[in-house]
Amino acid sequence: MMENNQLPMLLACIPAFLYVMIIMRFTFGWVSLNRVRQNEPSQSTTSFSVIIAARNEALTITKCLDALLQQDYPNKLFEVIVVDDHSTDNTFQVITNFISAHPGFPLRILRAEDQGKKSAIKQAIKYASGQLIVTTDADCKVSAQWLNAYADCYEQTRSRCISGPVRMEGSGLFAHLQELEFMSLIASGAGSIGAGMPVMCNGANFCYEKQAFIEVNGFQGNERFVSGDDIFLMHKISKRFGTSAITFLKDRRAIVVTSVQPDLKSFFRQRMRWTSKSPGYRDAGIILTAISVFLTHAGLVLGLGYGLVSGMWQSFFLIFVSKLLIDFPLLVIAGNFMQRKKLLLYFLPVQVLLPFYVLITTVGGLFSSVSWKGRAV
Repeated sequence: MMENNQLPMLLACIPAFLYVMIIMRFTFGWVSLNRVRQNEPSQSTTSFSVIIAARNEALTITKCLDALLQQDYPNKLFEVIVVDDHSTDNTFQVITNFISAHPGFPLRILRAEDQGKKSAIKQAIKYASGQLIVTTDADCKVSAQWLNAYADCYEQTRSRCISGPVRMEGSGLFAHLQELEFMSLIASGAGSIGAGMPVMCNGANFCYEKQAFIEVNGFQGNERFVSGDDIFLMHKISKRFGTSAITFLKDRRAIVVTSVQPDLKSFFRQRMRWTSKSPGYRDAGIILTAISVFLTHAGLVLGLGYGLVSGMWQSFFLIFVSKLLIDFPLLVIAGNFMQRKKLLLYFLPVQVLLPFYVLITTVGGLFSSVSWKGRAV
């Protein structure tokens, strides 16, 4: 008969075992992803509409547009559409000035009709002439080969939806902790796609066929969630066309760089906003992944508390060591791809802080409202 002190360990083992199996599958999924063969830009025939939904981005949008201006891709094959989402600063004027300064650059600006990123993207797609829609954020920077990488990937795979890599950058301890944590999310999303169970992607570097967007009715059904312009759409495309229609662009040319959050308050506000869309998940893979991640980290916190009270640490160390061993390989290969292997120096501190962060952001995202760029969400 099972002793009472063995029950906590058994209960802790179940989600931890599930977590280990899922991350292992993601790791093998990442390894199975094929790299893209580089073609000559002159051979490309794919047309793009790059869409940026901007709100109060007067200080950052110029750098983003400068990077797009440097694209080594034929101007006749791409356009940039920026939608000003009711900015309260001079974002609209900054973009207008940029258009005047670069008359040959295929850039246009729209004033948002409704509020929110999904609405802005949907509005831009009405005017988009490109075969593929590519979204990024106003505070991001892309490489000169960004569109070339997407063109090569699409022309070789004909994927209906392509998720791209995103890397955070900053300076200082807090920034590096954010970078590593974010890299784990990108790696998990990429690995899940490689494993045939796409669960995550990031709208800062996201591409899909305009026709696929139309066929799945875009963001219909998810309008009430402030975020999810990426994940919900990927799941709809996957459900409509199959998981083989989704791919991850495993190409360094496609890496989009964004900045870390400047302080702890901004960090938690951003992560809670991401978590707030969780009730809208309908895909079994992401629901199972989200539950296993939450319960594993909750098990660590409870195991720590149980150990402090009872002096019995078996369940805590079982989960903690298992998690260290399964998380590290995925981060190693992701760090190598992102050329950020030095971030692995912060692996142990992140693992120690992660359980508390997961609980705070999950509870906060589900049960509280936050303000984002001056707008309550």
